Amino acid sequence: MPKILKIAFCFLFFLAFAFSARAAAPLDVVINEVAWMGTKMEGIESKNWWRYEWLELYNNTNNLVFLDGWKIELYRTALDWSLELKGSIPANGYFLIVSSDKIFPDYDLNYSNLGGKLNNNGQKIILKDAAGMIVDELDYSSGWFAGNNETKQTMEGKSRVRPGSDPLNWQTSQNPGGTPKAKNSEQKTTNNKQLTQTEVGPLLIQSEEKPKTYPSGIFINEILPNPKGSDAEEEWIVATKQLIHSPYL
Repeated sequence: MPKILKIAFCFLFFLAFAFSARAAAPLDVVINEVAWMGTKMEGIESKNWWRYEWLELYNNTNNLVFLDGWKIELYRTALDWSLELKGSIPANGYFLIVSSDKIFPDYDLNYSNLGGKLNNNGQKIILKDAAGMIVDELDYSSGWFAGNNETKQTMEGKSRVRPGSDPLNWQTSQNPGGTPKAKNSEQKTTNNKQLTQTEVGPLLIQSEEKPKTYPSGIFINEILPNPKGSDAEEEWIVATKQLIHSPYL
């Protein structure tokens, strides 16, 4: 290989490494869904479904993120286990880490030792970038905030605007098996309250919205927006109630 090509190749390799190893901003990539209870598997005895755990990351940015050198760490009182990631996650896309290739055909990283590492009583999960900076941190040490071990419904994220350790920030998936590499479950209307949803990537912000009511037959008749005196003291609005319904009024 000519010397000039070797120099160019080394330079490009250095740029790629520097880009992949640069520190990410907090919440650039988030832990979006956790199957801490395992997954229902056809042909596998139910007593062994706990082995088929998985978790999903989501890229909140508009750029490809290289995950080589990133780590997932699990804690209780101390570090229980860590997994070094590899590969990349597309802009506004998902990255699926599974404990077996039998769970889903469309996964990004198969790491069999993940099976059984997510403690059913809860854990702290930390996502670190290649520079060792914490990108996402979720504390479930006192118990998982959502998910169902009996039905194998997963724990899904709603909004990362609030702290990840906020129990209201998580929901149980509508269906067993959750929503791997897809938008998280829509929330249903409950207790006759209308719920509005704002989507941030696959993450949902949920709020209660009460219907607004206004009196009928009341009209704004005249406004003085710019009086000679003080605006605070001299402005006024006249409202009237229409008692006769006529097209000429």
